[in-house]
Amino acid sequence: MYLKPQLNFKVKSLEDNVNIITDFFEDDNTVNNSFQNYIANALNINVNELLGKTLEQKKEIIKNIVSPIYDVKLNQMNLKKDEFSKFWNENSMIVCQEFQNIFKIGFSGIKQYDVEIGINPVCPRYLDDFAFDVYYVKSKEDALETCIHELIHFYWFQIFNENFPEIPKSKFEAPFAEWLLSEIAVDPIIYYSKLRNYCREKPAYNYLYNEKINGENLIEFFRRLYKSNNLKNFMEKGLNVLNSNPELLKQLIK
Repeated sequence: MYLKPQLNFKVKSLEDNVNIITDFFEDDNTVNNSFQNYIANALNINVNELLGKTLEQKKEIIKNIVSPIYDVKLNQMNLKKDEFSKFWNENSMIVCQEFQNIFKIGFSGIKQYDVEIGINPVCPRYLDDFAFDVYYVKSKEDALETCIHELIHFYWFQIFNENFPEIPKSKFEAPFAEWLLSEIAVDPIIYYSKLRNYCREKPAYNYLYNEKINGENLIEFFRRLYKSNNLKNFMEKGLNVLNSNPELLKQLIK
């Protein structure tokens, strides 16, 4: 059963901001990956200060850094909550119709998603909780694009799970190929649909557009694969391509 998304925009609590930001820095072995660098630069976090610390110590350091930022930006986040909600409601009918066209599904009810506006520049999605984050500095147009990007993941993984139930849902997250394929797939899904009108030229992660596979631009390769297959075959073939290129897979999961 496929459900039409109804988005509930709200401001993410300070505690939840601290917890999710700390999660990105939990593993010292992934220090200075692209996500960590992006967050650290945006929030002036000294990554070296976190190395060798326990998770609770890291959380306390990060809380001391981001609490003043959160307090100063709280009013702005509340204003953005209303702005983002209004703009989504103005465009949701066309966007949701396009989801049905893309995934060849019909909606038989409504599902509420919590969209939490916070100070984390990375916008994670929480598949089991039907929720995702939006960075408060975004414009309403950029926030709409984030909503489209993240909602694609929810429908993608619902259909993926129906077609490949033997693959555990734990692989829907980094650092697995199943996660990476979903991030790559955002581009051709948007590129070949009317959702393109609401998104930037590069709706997937920026670094993916500079990568190559078998001598061909990665995104162009997957656009071609998407265009020449139905969704199930694209999922299966795309996953096989990534798993058969372990060095590339390792390079792309940053």
